[in-house]
Amino acid sequence: MNREQLRQIIIPNSSQIWICLTLSLITLLATFKGLIFSKFFHQTNISSLNGVEPYLQSSYNIQLGKVSQLAATDLIVKAVFFAGIGLIAYVIFLAISNVIIEARNEVVIETEYTNKGQADSRVRRPFMQIVTAVMLFVVLLASAQLILPLWLNSFQSFLLNVPSPASFILLVVGLVGLAVNIYTIWSIAQIVFAID
Repeated sequence: MNREQLRQIIIPNSSQIWICLTLSLITLLATFKGLIFSKFFHQTNISSLNGVEPYLQSSYNIQLGKVSQLAATDLIVKAVFFAGIGLIAYVIFLAISNVIIEARNEVVIETEYTNKGQADSRVRRPFMQIVTAVMLFVVLLASAQLILPLWLNSFQSFLLNVPSPASFILLVVGLVGLAVNIYTIWSIAQIVFAID
């Protein structure tokens, strides 16, 4: 992968920005649909609503529980799980086929050419793909444990506060932060397959 390809992956274009913002908005709306409905459609004071205590005392586990109750979540989790299994199998397949092809090429090089290949070039691509796949896994774990709760709490603070400039800043921080988080994971996944 050259610098131009890497730059195209890392720097988002306008459609990628809109896709990530839409995904983050859908995630936030699905997570806080009860609170949003109570606040904006009942037009009552949030502190006078029954059942608001879980929102006021919410933690990441409660928010994650609400997301996991969605009908599409089960399908998405299964798809992501099997996509991860497929990614690992694909990387292993590429590593094995790369070693076989390089071994065959070495035989041709040793018998027909005087310029022999280096062992580093045979191992570099599969090694980099495995390292990047592990990095993707670590980023997913860190995102789920540390970063995602920050964006969800920021959006929740916007919903629970009286409308003010500070609460709108929390809205923007939650929405944009989650979009950046989604794009980071998306970019690392693209880099895994773009390594050559």
